[in-house]
Amino acid sequence: TEDGRVIREVTLNHPETYTTETVLVQKKDDELSILAKSDDLPSNFRPGQILLEWSAFRDGLVYSKLTNNTQTYRLQNSEAVEIGTAGNSFPGIPGPIAMITSFKSSQRLIVMSAVRQLVGNNQVYGFYGWSGGRWFTIAEDGMEAPGGGVYDDLFANPVIASLDNDSFVFEGLTSLGVQRAFLYHQGIVTPILTTGQVIDGSPLSSFSIFDHSLSGSRMAFTASFASGAQRAVYVAELSSLMTDASRQVPVNIEIAAG
Repeated sequence: TEDGRVIREVTLNHPETYTTETVLVQKKDDELSILAKSDDLPSNFRPGQILLEWSAFRDGLVYSKLTNNTQTYRLQNSEAVEIGTAGNSFPGIPGPIAMITSFKSSQRLIVMSAVRQLVGNNQVYGFYGWSGGRWFTIAEDGMEAPGGGVYDDLFANPVIASLDNDSFVFEGLTSLGVQRAFLYHQGIVTPILTTGQVIDGSPLSSFSIFDHSLSGSRMAFTASFASGAQRAVYVAELSSLMTDASRQVPVNIEIAAG
């Protein structure tokens, strides 16, 4: 982690009781400690429960664990606080969460990629944020997408999103048939990249962002071009989008050094 901790998920076998449990173990300053385990808080949890998704941030952790439902906790300063229950309530998100697929987290922002249950058997994929003690929707299939169309395929894949501090970038398809990358910052979602836009004189045919693409106001991505030009790594400078209230200023994109 950025604050010098090593966190690993391990399984402990208990042959005397024929049970196993999953724990998150932390090593910091040569000391080992258990952050969370499958039969941990609250005290009425049963043995054999399963830790599911988790993400570490400076001095903290967010994780979900399976009970009768999937309960989500934010752990900071050794205190675990429940912030939502799948199948029941994530206050601020309209309707129950059916499945959590990943977390990304910082001290200021948690982003959960998840499946939300609609009426009947219908479901939608989306990105949902937690900050300041409340949940909110960042983007969800069927919502209007900045730049045109609606979000059409936000399949919650942790590889196609990146979080740093209180900013989050993600990619997905829209109903216009284009691939687009977006920035979430301070409550506003803004388009960054769109297939078909011209970079270095060539139309962009596809691009990829990764788990650590975003650092401060800079986002690294790989790009391929319709002209057959060589695949390259670029850096987009997003500071203008983070400071201009209209979010309509152009994004500076340059090829990464080396």
